[in-house]
Order: sequence, then structure tokens, then C-alpha cells
Amino acid sequence: MKLRGDAREIYGKVVNYLKTEAKVREAEEELKKFDLVSDREEILKRQKVVKELIEKAQKVSFEDLTKLSYFEFKKRFFEDRCYIAKDEDEYEKALKIGVCEVRFSPAPFTLLLNYDIEAEPKIEHLAPEIFVVPLLQNLHSLKLLSEMEKKVDGKEEVAKILEEVERVKELYERVKEVEEMETAVHEILVQLNERIEERLENVKIILSGKEVLSLAERAFEKIRDVIEEEVKAAEEKIYEKFGIYENVFTISYPIEVNEEKLRELKKKLEERHAIDFYFACRRIVEKYDLKGLNEKIKKYRSLALYKVLQDFAFPEIGEGLRIFKGKNLFIDNPQPIDYYLDERNRIAILTGANSGGKTSLLELVCQIVILAHMGLPVNAERAEVRVFDELFFFKRKKMSYGSGAFENTIKSFARAISSKGRKLILVDEFEAITEPGAAVKILKKILELIHSAGDYAIVVSHLGEELSKLDFVRVDGIEAVGLDENFRLIVNRQPIFGKIGRSTPELIVEKLRRTSKGREKEVYEKIAEAFYDIRR
Repeated sequence: MKLRGDAREIYGKVVNYLKTEAKVREAEEELKKFDLVSDREEILKRQKVVKELIEKAQKVSFEDLTKLSYFEFKKRFFEDRCYIAKDEDEYEKALKIGVCEVRFSPAPFTLLLNYDIEAEPKIEHLAPEIFVVPLLQNLHSLKLLSEMEKKVDGKEEVAKILEEVERVKELYERVKEVEEMETAVHEILVQLNERIEERLENVKIILSGKEVLSLAERAFEKIRDVIEEEVKAAEEKIYEKFGIYENVFTISYPIEVNEEKLRELKKKLEERHAIDFYFACRRIVEKYDLKGLNEKIKKYRSLALYKVLQDFAFPEIGEGLRIFKGKNLFIDNPQPIDYYLDERNRIAILTGANSGGKTSLLELVCQIVILAHMGLPVNAERAEVRVFDELFFFKRKKMSYGSGAFENTIKSFARAISSKGRKLILVDEFEAITEPGAAVKILKKILELIHSAGDYAIVVSHLGEELSKLDFVRVDGIEAVGLDENFRLIVNRQPIFGKIGRSTPELIVEKLRRTSKGREKEVYEKIAEAFYDIRR
């Protein structure tokens, strides 16, 4: 279905509404699958697919969908390993992957990698940590994805990956701890010196007559046991944290770290844990497609669109245009509206009070026709939509009076009427662009041409009396029914079929009479007498 005139704007606003309500960027990509079509079978095929997706969306919450985040598989260089290439071709391939050193012969690296003659280097083999570490860093999302897969598709593929990843969690934590080893040891050092200082204060009290602060030989003999005891306790902390026992503190006061020993210890632990962690990650990437997890996340996050659509209704694709309790998407708390066109009533003139909802009804019809031709459910409790080839919407423009505006509008009408195919034409106050007398004549002729072409049309106009003389149009009306406690017009936005809507000027005059004083009040009372006798 082709969109003409302001129908394109309505389409853009409908798509934007759905994207905003879905709250995820995947909704925009998902909506691109539903371009407008004029093929009944294609529309019904899409409806079937969307129904299934809505059923899936109902199994999960909006909150979980928005919390589901992607894994960041970022390539980085690993300085602890080297790939040993067997020939130039393999060398170039490994070098291009760019995650580790590549050589033709062994070198002093923690990990030396090479493969059978039939295999070729892959990033998953050279650096499997690239795909496992992001899962460990975002376990919450992996668990959420696992639960979602079970609920939505009844599968446990992600659950198996989760189980494998949780097994290497302890290894990963050891690797992280070693990376922060120097900081941790120096923190222990600070605590160690503070503890010794506290205990030395007690020693100074019992060493009567001696100058402890100079740490003379006799005094040092008495506190040496204290220092050795505290150092041993500190080294026990390092053992508990890193699983290795090594003397990294000097037996002196204040205690210092033997930096060379600390570096050697860290290197030893890095090599041990790096090798264990590499092979643990390698087993996982060889068993599962971890890169495919983000595609699953995208698929499930896109269900947010169908969470929005679950409150809509699939229209019947029939021969008429019927809306039951339709709600305008662009209005907060809209009044539900019923409206219809059919083969007996293909053209309707919508009349009534200003700000009564006539333009909103045109927008509602436009929204429903657009959604239906996308193959999506519509914003109504029930609906029937016939297939159209073109949708024209001529919206009233502010400051559009004049010969230029008139000429452009007439050209648009000519294109709409002369084009082939099934058409729905929506017009908002054509008379606003020219004189009322001329507008009646032109509009009558346009309606006759629309009728002759067999097209459908809804025209908002204040010329209901004049146009009602055409025997092939139905004139509907929206009326004000009274004033509220703040003297504002109460309008029933539901059109009355077959009745011209009155703008009820008497209600406006009554409002002015009630809210004015003095001489002005007397003037309004006189004017009101033209409508009815005022009760005093």
C-alpha cells in the first residue's frame, strides 16, 4: 500500500510510538520487516507469524527483556602466548587474527600454540578467553537468557553453556586476583606494620628503663618474636588468597616487600592460572557457539515489540472498514470510538463542534489502516479492514489559505482521484483553503468523482448541510452535550451516524454569560435569547 500526503507522517508517528513503547532499539529493526503491502494473503501470513510471536512475548516480562544485555566480545592481544606457524600461509592467517605473537619456532612464552596439518588458526583457538570472559563478567544476563530460552522456546542450550561457564568461574577469579596481586600484598603490608606497631607499644611499657624507640639490640631481641609472628600471619593471608606460600616480606622494622620476589611469585601464578584458564575456555568454545548468544539476545529483546502489540487486536481482512472501540495512539486516555464505512456507505462527511475529535478520528482510521496493511494487530477491540492500494490523507494546514495552497491541494486531489487501484481518501476541512461558496461546489464535484471511482472517503467539513444533499454520502456528527463545572464544553467524541453535528454555539454563549459580569453579562443574555429563554 502506498501512502500519499500526510499519511506518511502518520506512518512515521505510528512506528515511533511502537518503538518508544517497546523501550528497546531492536523494535526498530523488527518493524522494518513489516513494510506496507496490499496483498491479502501476505497480510494474513504476517498475522499468523505475529500471533505466534505475541504468544511468546506473553511468557516474559518487559523488565526482563530490557535487562537482557549483550555480551561484549572484544578482540585483544595476549602477550603470554605465541602461535607457531608451519608455513608462510599459516603465519599470515594467524598474524591477521591479531591476538598473539606468531613465529616459526618456539620461544619463551607461557603458552605455545600450534595445530595439526589439516587445521588452520582460528581466534576461538588462539584466544578462547575473548568469548568466555564476557560471559563471566555478565553472568546475570547469561542466567536471564537461559531462563528466557526455557520459558519461550522450551530449550536448554544456554543452560548447558551457563553450567560450563560457572565451572570455570573459580579459575577466572584466580586469574583476576593474580592481576591485582601487587596491590593486595601492599595492602597486607600496611596492615602488617600497623599491627606490629600496636604490639610494640605494649613491649615498650614492660621494658622499664630502656629506650625502645632507638631499637637497640637488647630491645630488638625482645620484639623479634613479635615481628616474626606477625610476618608469618601475613604470609598465611597471602597463601589463603593466592594458594602459594612464599617469603615476600623482610624481617626488619618497618617491614618491607621484597619486590623482586613478589614479581617472581606473580609470574609463577600467572603462568599456572593462565594455562589452566586457557584450556578450560578452549573446551567451552569448541563445544558451543558462544558468538551466537548475542543473536539469541537480539531475538528475545525484539519480543518487546510484541509485548506492546499484545493489547491490540488482529483485524479481519474483509470488504469494509469497521472499527469497534478504537483508541487514537497519539492521545493520552482517548475515548474509544466506533466507526465504519462499507459498500453502501463508502463516503462519509464528518461534522461537528470544533475540537470535538474529528481530526483525531481521521488519524485513528489512518493508524488502523496502516497497521493492518503491515500485517500487525490494530489499536481497537475489533476491526475489519479492506485491502487498499493507496491511502491519501489531506490534513488541514495552519495558515494554508490562499491561491498557492488551493492550487497544491487541487493537484493532490486530482492525483488521488485519477490514480488506479483501491483507495481510501481522508480529508480534513477542505473549505479552509478557499471561500465557502466555492468550496461547496468543488467538494461536491470531488465527492462525485470519488463515488464514481468506487473509492472510500471520510471528509471532515462544516458544510454538512450543503453536502447532505448528495444521495451517496452519509453525514455523521460529533456534538457538544453541555458544560462542566469549569464551564468547558463537554463533547461526546463518538460520531452519531446519519446526523449533522452541531457546533452548539448556544453552549458557548451560555459559558460566556455565566463567566461575565455587568454590562457584558447583559449583552450575552440578550444574545442567548435568540436560542432559548434563560432561566433566572
